[in-house]
Amino acid sequence: MNKSVHTSILLLLPIILFVFGCTEAKKSEAEIKEEKNTRFAKVSIEEGLYPMMINPCLQFDSLDATADCTFKSVPGLEAMQNLLTGDADAIILARDYTRFEDSVMKAYKVKPHVRMPIAYDALVFYVNYQVPIDTLSDTQIRALLSNKNKQMKDYFPRLKEEFEFVTNSHLSSELVNINQLILKNNSLQRKLKMLPNADSAMNYVKNRKNAIGIGYLSQVIKQPDLKMIRIGYSDSVGRYINPRTVHQANIVRKLYPYIVTDYIYIFDESKDAAMRLGRYISKHGNVQKYLLNWGIAPAFAKIKLIDEG
Repeated sequence: MNKSVHTSILLLLPIILFVFGCTEAKKSEAEIKEEKNTRFAKVSIEEGLYPMMINPCLQFDSLDATADCTFKSVPGLEAMQNLLTGDADAIILARDYTRFEDSVMKAYKVKPHVRMPIAYDALVFYVNYQVPIDTLSDTQIRALLSNKNKQMKDYFPRLKEEFEFVTNSHLSSELVNINQLILKNNSLQRKLKMLPNADSAMNYVKNRKNAIGIGYLSQVIKQPDLKMIRIGYSDSVGRYINPRTVHQANIVRKLYPYIVTDYIYIFDESKDAAMRLGRYISKHGNVQKYLLNWGIAPAFAKIKLIDEG
């Protein structure tokens, strides 16, 4: 009888071990899923913002003990595509949805993504610092881009040669902002020279005296060989605003016509690592100070302007 009991115990032991083994396996799968959600995030940063944004992103990755993020520099359109397809958990991009993207999202019943403003930037026009052009008006710029017969010589008769307009590639957010902020979604009629990235556009303009570049304040402000053109415009009530220095203070005061918001978009707000990154780079004091020192207006900071006059 004792032998029979002993045998039963031996037979039960593998079954118990098997049950416990299955429980551990299921627990491990759940833990892996939770770790993936809490720890890992794939982030696409549009290449024009990458030099400015990579440092605070890496700072977050080093300070957050549970975070393991990968950061990739891509053209603006690719960043948005990565967001819409879920190939990125977060993207950093200096534009809104295009009309096409918005219509596709509505057709497939995709809700707008969670997004957090990081900073207020500006779409700027810039030239070689030796070029004797300092100001343009919003009306002149719109005419030059929307009317193929309009030339810079119409406004500056003493120019020896006509100017060409240079910008980032057709995949860039710069091109979207030209369309949305300047042309108001009307057709671009002027041929733009589009180069592979923001750096190549700035280098091109540096070496020419008949080229006007179109880029971002956050890019050009670090280039001593380039100067940004001051732009006059009429505000929403028809009051003419005289051309002012393109500066973060005038961005804060909304005294510039082409203000751009640099955003972080989140694919899925349940993705904890991506949300922590978003909160860090959009609100943390160290990042706000970093962006202010870079030369743009951090979105979350309280900035006190002092009138030196």
